[in-house]
Amino acid sequence: MFASERRKKICQMLMDYKSVDVSRLSKLFNISTVTIRKDLELLESEGILTRTHGGAILNDSFPQQEHTPDAVEDMCNPEESLIATIASHFIQDDEFIFLGTGSICTQISRILPEKKNLTIVTNNISAAIHLKKNPELNVIIASGTFGVYNGYYGVMDAFYTGFLDNMYFDKVFIAVDGISLNTGYSVDNSNLCLTYQNVCAKTGEVIVCAESSKFSRNSFARIGAPDLATKIITAEAIPEEYSDYFYSHNIPVYHSYRLDDIQAD
Repeated sequence: MFASERRKKICQMLMDYKSVDVSRLSKLFNISTVTIRKDLELLESEGILTRTHGGAILNDSFPQQEHTPDAVEDMCNPEESLIATIASHFIQDDEFIFLGTGSICTQISRILPEKKNLTIVTNNISAAIHLKKNPELNVIIASGTFGVYNGYYGVMDAFYTGFLDNMYFDKVFIAVDGISLNTGYSVDNSNLCLTYQNVCAKTGEVIVCAESSKFSRNSFARIGAPDLATKIITAEAIPEEYSDYFYSHNIPVYHSYRLDDIQAD
């Protein structure tokens, strides 16, 4: 996990709980307490928190609107931005697509306003707000329970309402929290997992977006097997065993921004 991504998650925890504990953060991110203290020191220098003995508390003087999902969105790291840029080139005019929730998919939505005559179904409220800046786009928000997931507004349980039952997508774009050759793709939210299982069954092209830190990692809820994806988009070279698996299953992996290769695909 990139340091910027880790600090973003620490900020989100401060928004939710008003305080954080160094030892718990160290165990959560599987890094040393020294590294966590450096993160807290940096966030303190930005006026976000005040360090305490063994942890930190959210500053009352720090404007609360700065802690909304909109502010977290602006903390997107370079790897996420690169993945979103690559992904955007697989979206064509006149398509019917599903766009998932989270940081990468929200960044994709910032690029999409250049497209025309797209129909985009999304459970990502933050993305929908960006997409509607272009009147050429037809944006449909999945129905369900509104909430916040990893700092982003979204609908996690669209599968419950039957909203997706009669839809078929040209392409489905999802960002995942874990990729494992043993268990496949996974996310941290069980309702979101069921929504993704639903939409992935309604398309011939599942495009999985993930930072390099998500490989060889299992998360809480399993979406499907490793061969569920038809394309993988990341920003760096992935472990060799993953490259071998995807190659043997004819699943292309894009981990650098080569526009000519993408357009020729």
